[in-house]
Amino acid sequence: MTIEDVYNYVLNNLAPDKMDINYIDIKSFLDKLLNSKHIFSNRLLMCIGIDIKAYHLRFSTKKEVTHLISSYQQIILDIKKIRKPVTFDGLSIEPYIEFALAVKEFGMHNCKPEIISKDPQEYMRVTNFDTFINRIVPENKHCNPDITFDIEVIHNNKRFYEEFKVDESFREIRIANLSSSTGWVFALDKLDIEIPIQESDIAYVLDQIGYYIGDELPSEENKNQYITIEYPSNFSEEMLQPTALLGDWGKISGEGVLLNGNEFFLSYKKDNDWGKTFPVSGKGSGVKERAHKKFNKAIFDSYLFKINDFNRLDKLILKATDLSIFQAALERFLAA
Repeated sequence: MTIEDVYNYVLNNLAPDKMDINYIDIKSFLDKLLNSKHIFSNRLLMCIGIDIKAYHLRFSTKKEVTHLISSYQQIILDIKKIRKPVTFDGLSIEPYIEFALAVKEFGMHNCKPEIISKDPQEYMRVTNFDTFINRIVPENKHCNPDITFDIEVIHNNKRFYEEFKVDESFREIRIANLSSSTGWVFALDKLDIEIPIQESDIAYVLDQIGYYIGDELPSEENKNQYITIEYPSNFSEEMLQPTALLGDWGKISGEGVLLNGNEFFLSYKKDNDWGKTFPVSGKGSGVKERAHKKFNKAIFDSYLFKINDFNRLDKLILKATDLSIFQAALERFLAA
């Protein structure tokens, strides 16, 4: 099995008729994904293949498969309509970024996966303390009157993390607003990651969930401290098996700077309705995950999440090679 095999499979599904008016445009974009020297573009091609193959095997009717294929077709055709920022005039943009821009224009409601989990599960997120105290808390301060400190004053206080660990008012927090850059929030299977968390093996956990911090530790102390956020049992948002349409492939900032997204997202399809992370190091089995839409609710519809101190990261996680990511994507395609 090679990437060329995946390319042919995707092409035969997205543009089966060479006489179709859209054949050339779709093939041209897939050619760019195939021939790109950037692993992001190659990975995107293989994720699309995994999604299509899995939907063919999963659904007995054609409706769901047709919806997925038509979504990919429309996004690819929309790429020509995307206006590049002025800073990129005359410059080429990698196809995975073109895809990300087109997905954003396509709209979240059109990207929603067909595979929706019906069974109740326990979910969890892992994040650094800086994200929690500077994003999640301020966005939900109106739901939590017990949180009375001045965030602008205290977020630079190096002692605040120690205070947080003994402050019972932070053990639970009502969340009415949970956002993300793509509009999709990924949640882990709590049972799948519980034992490493209980053992406080932060480096192993971050590795397995695909949480890459870069090639050096942050200088800000709050960004090296991690917490867990446990979802409540009454969480009622739809939980979805992720497709490439939900992945963070990157964006272009308001200043015209190209920003890469999640370097380790890979589609994953089995009949248990879970996706699966790919480890930063390329070693290990990853962790089961699902996604839900961001939400912004009224206070009376907010959810009560549990917050637990985790541990401090004091060592880097060695990044997997492009070859190992590439090989894992091919294996997932074969297993779909």
